Amino acid sequence: MRKWLKNNKHIKVITRDRASAYAKVIAEELPDAMQVADRFHLHQNLLEAIKKALNHELPATIKIPHNDEPEESRETDKKIAQDVDNSSNYSEKRYKMICQIQQLLKEGCSYREIARRMGVGRNTIAKYRTGEPRELSMYGIHQSKLDIYHDFILECLYSGKSKSKTVKAVYAKGYTGSKSNAFDYLVKIEQREGKAFELQPYIRTQTEALKYRTGSKGKSADYITREGVFRHMWMDIKLTDLHKCYIYSHFPNLWELYACIREFRNVFNANSARTVRLF
Repeated sequence: MRKWLKNNKHIKVITRDRASAYAKVIAEELPDAMQVADRFHLHQNLLEAIKKALNHELPATIKIPHNDEPEESRETDKKIAQDVDNSSNYSEKRYKMICQIQQLLKEGCSYREIARRMGVGRNTIAKYRTGEPRELSMYGIHQSKLDIYHDFILECLYSGKSKSKTVKAVYAKGYTGSKSNAFDYLVKIEQREGKAFELQPYIRTQTEALKYRTGSKGKSADYITREGVFRHMWMDIKLTDLHKCYIYSHFPNLWELYACIREFRNVFNANSARTVRLF
């Protein structure tokens, strides 16, 4: 390509994909030429971005309860550590314990070492690792099964893992709670740390390869795959009113993705470079 560019110095505009290697060669050989992304690659870029976003927002298969069935309630992790009495009579005892836990953590002690020294469970350590000791000793906090994996989850966050990979890794370490609670826990960590988990590259799963239908029918629920939602948004495949209402109400970020697709189509059809840049 470099040789061809050297022999065609008269070129003013070059269309290319978004690979940096092409951009570098063009800039070196034809520094005054305008580089633009062609319609095909603009289309492909958005397609890939939408798929990655859906992979981040949606599970591979969505369960849609029937109208006459109550939605399956999420498992709640409200178990309080048995080795701590939560009544007000023990608030001072609990306060001293919390202060000691937090002090040992500041000194760099591991959960295992603290548990050995103090004779408390790892769940208790995770439960009281942060927060105002006086407030915690008076009221306590609800404990999550995921608290003992908190540090591991932080490692996953800062090492660039996606939510899906992190949840799988937590299950591999022995977590037995629900996936919905696990993902909710990860969202709270994102908010507290001010950092998001990496988006997982879009991977077509065996479940998604199944042909989309109005919905797989069950006694209490229907099912739709992530691929089915994508086809609805990208190719205007029809969904039933029940499915559409459920999906957009339970995954509100899909509205923004859908609006993005519609806006891009309008820009695309307008055939205007200016509106593309604005988009």
